[in-house]
Amino acid sequence: CDAIIVNVDAPAAIKNIIPQTPQNAVDAMQDFSPSSSGVVFYFAIDRKLPELLHHNMFLVQEGYRTSFSHIFSRHDVPPNPSFYICAASKTDSTVAPTH
Repeated sequence: CDAIIVNVDAPAAIKNIIPQTPQNAVDAMQDFSPSSSGVVFYFAIDRKLPELLHHNMFLVQEGYRTSFSHIFSRHDVPPNPSFYICAASKTDSTVAPTH
């Protein structure tokens, strides 16, 4: 195999998916620090939301740096997190059912 595309952390792929991983790659993963992740919720809304675009980012108005510090330095959930909303039906009406 010339290439493998995976969507998991590298150590998990090396340990569980790629059995003949070279030792230098295994050794490189010893100091691996995983990146932040996200929690994804899918909601079905039975009305149009004209105030939303396809991509919507809502950053904490005051103290967003503190919010990101909670995530990247303290490794916990900020008390007032920023969040993202994707309203895919804004550009692809087929993803939303019709009534």
